[in-house]
Amino acid sequence: MSVQAVPEETLMQLVVVTWLDAHTIGNDEIAESEAVGKTHFGWPTHTVGWLVKSDDDGVTLTTDVISAKGEETERCFRGLHFIPRGMVQAEHKFNPPKRKGR
Repeated sequence: MSVQAVPEETLMQLVVVTWLDAHTIGNDEIAESEAVGKTHFGWPTHTVGWLVKSDDDGVTLTTDVISAKGEETERCFRGLHFIPRGMVQAEHKFNPPKRKGR
């Protein structure tokens, strides 16, 4: 089986999303009142992936893009991540340099 390069026009955009993640202190742990001040904020998080969708509701990224039946027009995804828009701080697109001779 030969491996062929994916045509550039069919590639999805690679992005990093900076967002504030919600968190919890485990249900089996007892927290003292001063713990509230130490945990009352979203955890800054950076997630990298292929951009599936970005709109007013949020951002969906995927870790894997699978060409169904070997056709670039039929895509399936594995490892979808949805981040609600209210948690998103920034979206940055990766723009890798073009290879010489292109």
